[in-house]
Amino acid sequence: VHHFAGPVTYTTAGFLEKNRDALSEALASLLAQSSSSFVRNLITTHTPAHTSKTSKPPTLGAQFRTQLLSLKTHIRTTQPHWIRCVRPNSDQLPGRFDGAYVLAQLRSCGALHTIQMIRNGYPFRVPHPVFWKGFRRSLPPHIHITPDDDVICRQLVAHFHKVGILDQLSLVQVGHSKVFMKHKAFDALSAVKRAAEATAIVVLQTCLRFYRSVCVVRRQERRLGCIVCIQRWYRLCCLRRRYSAIYYFQHSWRQRRFRQTERSARLSLFRLQRQLWQRVLSKRPEIKAPILLATSPDAQSIDVEGVWERRYKLAVVQWNEKERLLRLERDQLAHQVKSLQQELRLMAHNRHKPSPAAHTHRRGSAPFQFGGFPTKPSSLCKPTL
Repeated sequence: VHHFAGPVTYTTAGFLEKNRDALSEALASLLAQSSSSFVRNLITTHTPAHTSKTSKPPTLGAQFRTQLLSLKTHIRTTQPHWIRCVRPNSDQLPGRFDGAYVLAQLRSCGALHTIQMIRNGYPFRVPHPVFWKGFRRSLPPHIHITPDDDVICRQLVAHFHKVGILDQLSLVQVGHSKVFMKHKAFDALSAVKRAAEATAIVVLQTCLRFYRSVCVVRRQERRLGCIVCIQRWYRLCCLRRRYSAIYYFQHSWRQRRFRQTERSARLSLFRLQRQLWQRVLSKRPEIKAPILLATSPDAQSIDVEGVWERRYKLAVVQWNEKERLLRLERDQLAHQVKSLQQELRLMAHNRHKPSPAAHTHRRGSAPFQFGGFPTKPSSLCKPTL
């Protein structure tokens, strides 16, 4: 038999037995009344398949329909997965593909015609909310979201046709609950949706990368700030440790020099005072006379008070003169000490030039200065008689 898919060969052995059907009672009674004895004999030899008088015997078509309904009922209770097997070649050899043979199988099973029928119709059916929510990112401003999804879908389809995405309005049909699309319209709208999603993804990636870069930069700035702070404190501790010894040495040296200077000034002052008294006593023996006179046994018969008063006035005048000389000597000594301090400062500056960090000092404290000898020897003891 020549089918649309190709020639098919059938085997007729047992064909009648497989397709035997029961005769209806009306047809059997009609044949029994025939005038031909041959026909009447055929009806006589025929045994009916069903002898019940209450119901008619089932026909072959009714049996086929009953079996088909039972098969459909059984299929609905399961989850069938239909698999269409296509042979790559007729020789059943691996690694060999016969295109004509495969195409003939596809035509025979009707796959190509089914695909063509699907493409000619509306194979893509999408509910109204799913359709317009899929294009939420590309909705134009003149389309307002309303509770009626049908209106939104119609406005959106008209907008796509207006901007040229859809060539014809017949490619998309809006139904009562779904939107029917052909393959061409579905491809065009899918491309628009993918472009909108790609743009949104790029914007999201840009924001995310910017946020990550800002976080990385801030983290690096915090690390650099911590590193700089640690370095600053470490250098400050090193400088303090380094210059603390210098400060201690300078302080000790200054105290020692001050004590030596003060001691030498006192000794020189005492020496000058002793020499002065020796000179006074050697040149003015009359000063010593009252002392001897007062200590002698005959001191009561002599006017000791008058002698002492005169000698005292003379001694005061002489002492004022000597005190003036001592002031001059003290000023000369202070000038010598000041010049010595300047020389020491110059020597220390030339030998140890301090770095800029050495001038740093604590807040609220005066900066350190080399030297520090008193310009006026105010702590020196005044000469006493």
